[in-house]
Amino acid sequence: TENKVSAVAAFDINGEGPAAQPAILLLDGQKGQLQILEAGDDKTYRFVKELDVGKWNAATHLKLLFAPLTGSEAKSILLFDSEKFALITPPSTDNVPHHLEQQFSYETKIKDGVYGNLTAGDINSDGRPDIIMVEYNRNHIEILALDSQTKPIPAMRFKIFEQKRYRNAKSRAKSSVEPRELKIADVTGDDKNDLVTIIHDRIIIYPQD
Repeated sequence: TENKVSAVAAFDINGEGPAAQPAILLLDGQKGQLQILEAGDDKTYRFVKELDVGKWNAATHLKLLFAPLTGSEAKSILLFDSEKFALITPPSTDNVPHHLEQQFSYETKIKDGVYGNLTAGDINSDGRPDIIMVEYNRNHIEILALDSQTKPIPAMRFKIFEQKRYRNAKSRAKSSVEPRELKIADVTGDDKNDLVTIIHDRIIIYPQD
């Protein structure tokens, strides 16, 4: 085909369970198209749908994630590159098949900011997931809350470290993203989720107040 695939992922977007074959998602970042292939009864994958999702950078950190991000058990597809992300949600009921709709897109408000990593979880105990992103050009963590309409609200931004303070930092490649690992979990035993990060050779925990 004439499509240039920028990212590939396989998710159970129809909620059929672990025994079912997942759908295959192909992202053409230049054309701004997300193609969905599903397996038939003969287990052969065929094209079933194409979504217009806007153009995406061919970045090292271009990702497709699938997680519950709307406050319900329904999972959403999150597209993410070095500058922006978009949420695509498959709404459904017991009697309505899944279908995908783009809910929003968001670009960083940090001057010369470059996104390199992200995770999602309820970091403020409001019962709704938040999106936590690493902006690694100027060393920020940015937190977005999702409102009842699943729209992003900038909630917090803070500097995470000065690169020169970490040994061997100068020898790392420019494309290296720190924190390289993010995890949302209660590690302080107060029944509130905390943000756990791995930055170079250190584990740093940001407890929820």
